[in-house]
Amino acid sequence: MGKNTLGNPCFIQRNSVMLSHRKFGFQFTSFQKGANLTKLAKEAIKNIDNAIPFAEQLFQEEIKQKVIDGRISLSNEYRPIKERYDFFRRKAAAIYKKMNFPTPTGDALRDYEMLIMQNLLTPPEASFYTVAMLDAFFSLLEHSLVLIIPFLNHGFPENNNLEQFIGMNWKGKYQYVFSKSDPKTVAHQLNALIDIKEEYRNPISHGHFHKNGNSFNVHMENLGAIPMSLSKNRGNLSYGFKLPGDKEFKQICNVLDCFDDFIAKNKETKYGIQYIKTGFIVAFDKSSHEKYMDAMSSEKAFGNFLDYTSYQIESSANMDW
Repeated sequence: MGKNTLGNPCFIQRNSVMLSHRKFGFQFTSFQKGANLTKLAKEAIKNIDNAIPFAEQLFQEEIKQKVIDGRISLSNEYRPIKERYDFFRRKAAAIYKKMNFPTPTGDALRDYEMLIMQNLLTPPEASFYTVAMLDAFFSLLEHSLVLIIPFLNHGFPENNNLEQFIGMNWKGKYQYVFSKSDPKTVAHQLNALIDIKEEYRNPISHGHFHKNGNSFNVHMENLGAIPMSLSKNRGNLSYGFKLPGDKEFKQICNVLDCFDDFIAKNKETKYGIQYIKTGFIVAFDKSSHEKYMDAMSSEKAFGNFLDYTSYQIESSANMDW
């Protein structure tokens, strides 16, 4: 029995076992006849786990520099997040479809009464699913805005510091990704997303309070408490109800669909989003960036690139080298 660098007795004799990652997963093999594999495996895992903090200290600076240089890859979680978004959207849409919402009459008092009844009769699950849908959408948005960086013609963020870019808020990421696109269209899409986020999603993250005092009910003499948003909604007379109705849900979905169409057709992002939707791991090193750029020369070239990448991933998974 020897001593390892941590000062603890080695748990195995030299050349007596092999730890390997194979086609069907991690394997622990012993070359000792009659060896208690379960005991040896437990000891091995325990010692490896104990060594991890020391290994992290040794490689911390090197790893940090590699992250800054972009010599890393990120796992692509687009598909599972998109599935979560689609699931909650279907659930919300199904509830609203069953509801019999009255058509506005044009009579202010009558329409106000109908809006109150609409909120009372709409199942709370509709709001639950709508908010969950938005949460998934904005998670998907931020995820995509990071993964799409190596596919941008205008290159990486300043100083190639991917770690700092990931730490930026979603609006900062958005503005960088679309910084070379049509400013008017970019601003329109951004403002539409901000309106949806601040109206329906942000209150959930901030104690269910809306910004700019829109959660306030102002006490009016001889009238009672009225929503502050009654007089602050861009000059239009509206009522500050908490739940999105069928009309609002359709408007929300339209904004989200418009953005999906925008990012899929925008010349700066269309190839990147195609790649991201496949679920392939995204590499951020300079060589991979150049490879992506070459593949983006045409639709045909990029299609061939995706097919070849898929073949490589399948061969790697099957260990067909």
